[in-house]
Amino acid sequence: ELIYAAGALPLGLCAFTEEPIPAAEANLPRNLCPLIKASYGFALTDTCPYFYFSDFIVGETTCDGKRKMFELLNDIKETYVMQLPHSRDEKSLAFWKDQIVMLKEKLESFYGITITEEQIRAAIRRKNRERETMRSYLELGKLNPSVRPRLLITGCPNGGVREKIIRAAEELGADVVAFDTCNGIREKVEKVDETRPVYDALAEKYLNINCSVMSPNVSRIRYIGSMIDEYRVDGVVEIILQACHTYSVESYSVRKFVTGERHIPYLGIETDYSKADSG
Repeated sequence: ELIYAAGALPLGLCAFTEEPIPAAEANLPRNLCPLIKASYGFALTDTCPYFYFSDFIVGETTCDGKRKMFELLNDIKETYVMQLPHSRDEKSLAFWKDQIVMLKEKLESFYGITITEEQIRAAIRRKNRERETMRSYLELGKLNPSVRPRLLITGCPNGGVREKIIRAAEELGADVVAFDTCNGIREKVEKVDETRPVYDALAEKYLNINCSVMSPNVSRIRYIGSMIDEYRVDGVVEIILQACHTYSVESYSVRKFVTGERHIPYLGIETDYSKADSG
């Protein structure tokens, strides 16, 4: 919203293939999340057009691996890091609101502009319309229940492992009907409140996302339960990328809830971007 209000375009950096990972491992540990290594590798090898053409990078502390990788990324191109708190109390909300205001001020100083609250409100309305459209599309999985097993995918972002996990599951006869993931419906569930002061509304919306870095994160478990009901799910597959400690630890609670309270199958798959474990 703030980037739109500044008249700029927010773009996600490339992080979906194993190709640049060997280059990244010259500076990063081998036993690190493949998404982090791919992001850095694309920047290091200058093969991500979004990185090449960007003015500067905005990162966030959703995990310790990213936090430290951004320090190295800053050596290649200016990287501004927002410090995301890992709880949802009033002090955390106030701190996160300050981080949002600081990003606004960074954008103003970088581009030599003034961002007005009305510009932010217009951007909020724009993003809310986008969320509503994407949510309507993703919720098509609720319709016309098939006779094939209906699966919910949860866990880490799955861009780098879609072929070997999601496509494989569907080729074996299942229907993946729902995605509780960062690149699925999770961020699109709640809109930004268009009636609230803009910085309060943005802070509340983004702190409420069920990222596994949040502690405690019981709202994620509740929402998985709602998705099981609404999408008529027969089983849950959780994707855990190598060295993603927050999702890996939280998978115990997800498995316990899915199998113990909802009495449906759960499969946790820990993987990376390589093809070695495709079988």
